[in-house]
Amino acid sequence: CNFWAVVCMQQGQHSTALELLKKVEQMSDPAAAPAGWHRRLVIRATTYNNLGCYFRARGKLNAALQYVERALRVENRVKQADNPSRTYLNLAVVLSMMNRHDEALDRTETAIAILQDE
Repeated sequence: CNFWAVVCMQQGQHSTALELLKKVEQMSDPAAAPAGWHRRLVIRATTYNNLGCYFRARGKLNAALQYVERALRVENRVKQADNPSRTYLNLAVVLSMMNRHDEALDRTETAIAILQDE
C-alpha cells in the first residue's frame, strides 16, 4: 500500500493516496497487527514518513512535521529501519518550509552522517 500511495501522490491522486496510507497505518497498529509481525514497525515508520510527505505536499506543514517526527521515533526503536536518512531529509524540508532553517540544517547534517556510515 505504501508503494501505491506514493504512486498516487506522484499522479496527483491525493485522496486515494491518503486512503491507502491510512489503511496501512491501521494495519500496522499494534492492536491490529498479527502477533510476531516483525516488519510492523518498519512499515509503520515508512507509512508515517509517507504521510509526512503527503501533508507537506498539501501544504499542511504542522501535520507533516508531526508525522515525520513520529517516523523518526519509530525508526529510532528499530535497527532495520528502511532509510532513516530519507526521514531526516524529509524533516529538514518541512522545517525549512516552516522557516526553521537552523534546525533544517542540523537534520540535513544528520542525514549526511547516516549515509556516510552506511
